[in-house]
Amino acid sequence: LSQKQMHPQKKEVIVQTNRIMNARENLFRLWKLKSTFFDVQFECHEFYRDISKLNSLINSQESLLNKTLTEFQSILDSSSEKEFLEQLNVEDLENLQKKIEKQTLEKQIELNKRGNALIKTETNRLSNDGVQEELFGLNELTRLNQILSQTGKRSEDLRILCSRRSLQL
Repeated sequence: LSQKQMHPQKKEVIVQTNRIMNARENLFRLWKLKSTFFDVQFECHEFYRDISKLNSLINSQESLLNKTLTEFQSILDSSSEKEFLEQLNVEDLENLQKKIEKQTLEKQIELNKRGNALIKTETNRLSNDGVQEELFGLNELTRLNQILSQTGKRSEDLRILCSRRSLQL
């Protein structure tokens, strides 16, 4: 065939090629959406797992503080001052409270950073890409905000309990 002559199927080949390229681009876009979705879901599940661990830690620390105070009061009620000083060291209790407060505060700060980063990333993605279907719904963002505020309140309550115990000592 000469250059001036066209292949009889040239137009069909071009149409088919364009259709296949459009389908390929659409599949790639869908793959990126799914990839983003699974990445966000993975981060959320890690975050929820860590929040659950922090809540368990706070519960155990609250019970430890309450138990320690109860033991402290029972020793005070049943012993003389000399026996009391031999059985229980106030400095140990204060050190325990400081350790609990520091440990909880560090974990709370870390989880707040991660949660806020998740919220910010997803909010930016949703506002920048109006065409894209919400992969990480607004109710999930609300849930993250609620979890962060509830955990922050529990952590603050634990710090208040620690300071009350220090005053009682």
